[in-house]
Amino acid sequence: MGVIWGLGHDVSFILQKDHELSGKIPSFSKWHKTNASHNFRKRKLSHDEWLHKNEDLPNPKNFISFIDDEKQEWVLLDGFVNWEEDTSPELERYETPRRELWYMPKSYIIKQADHNRVFSWATNIDFAGRWMPEAHEFYEAFLGEYPNSVAFDDLKSDGNTWVKLDKTESPMSAPMIVTSDIYLNEFTLDCSLSKGSASIKLPCKWLINQMHLKHPHMDGRFFDDNDNLVAFTNTVFEKTRPVYGVFFNKKFLVNFLRKKGYSIFWAVIGEKQILGGRYLNPRSGNSTTRLKITGAYTFDKNQKLIGQYKTKPDG
Repeated sequence: MGVIWGLGHDVSFILQKDHELSGKIPSFSKWHKTNASHNFRKRKLSHDEWLHKNEDLPNPKNFISFIDDEKQEWVLLDGFVNWEEDTSPELERYETPRRELWYMPKSYIIKQADHNRVFSWATNIDFAGRWMPEAHEFYEAFLGEYPNSVAFDDLKSDGNTWVKLDKTESPMSAPMIVTSDIYLNEFTLDCSLSKGSASIKLPCKWLINQMHLKHPHMDGRFFDDNDNLVAFTNTVFEKTRPVYGVFFNKKFLVNFLRKKGYSIFWAVIGEKQILGGRYLNPRSGNSTTRLKITGAYTFDKNQKLIGQYKTKPDG
């Protein structure tokens, strides 16, 4: 039986404080040394110059494909990558203009027969506005009931079946699978997390069932029948900044897709923006403070990540 709405006490929610579980997921310390921080002041650029500069944008490929410290390859199925410029300690966070940069990669499984047509379409489309299908959020069922239980099926009876875009939004009509679901726990009562709330991205039900994955510890880690770690979420671990999301072992994913006749692509959106203060964009003469980023990525025939992004000032 699922949780009663409003109480928020999930007896299966056993995620503990960050440091107690962080050692049970892969470490990306080498990756962090290169990518965890962003130098917002590398050159003495005005806010307006920085906002319209493309050359300093991190490559989105670095936030879709990862190699851990044990040289295992992982991909981010669905995530959020965020850097914020530090604020002087004597100032309130939004008292003065601050620079921020973020990416949001989301992946979709499609049939291999549709791959060329879909990816050609994806490389020429603007994904800004989050109009693509997104992960299903749930909080009325226990984490331990995910993904196969009467309670969860009552919430998501279609089980992440193939979806299509509305033809008014896009001519791309190929069916696709959204690769993630999101568990929400807003009112944790046992103080097991330092935050008191959690938003946990998980591999979608379809993918879990198709690959026969197990979730024995109810902590966001999924294993195959040989107890190999196949997927994990890092969205509750503070040390994982700037990347949050659900990671999937690339080898397991690629083998599954090839065997079943599927393919995968990522739709990426992002922004460079100025937050706080009373910054006014001198070029446009109005309060436009963002550079929009959109892109598409996939694997080529050698399973190498390929794709590109483009930018456009908002306004």
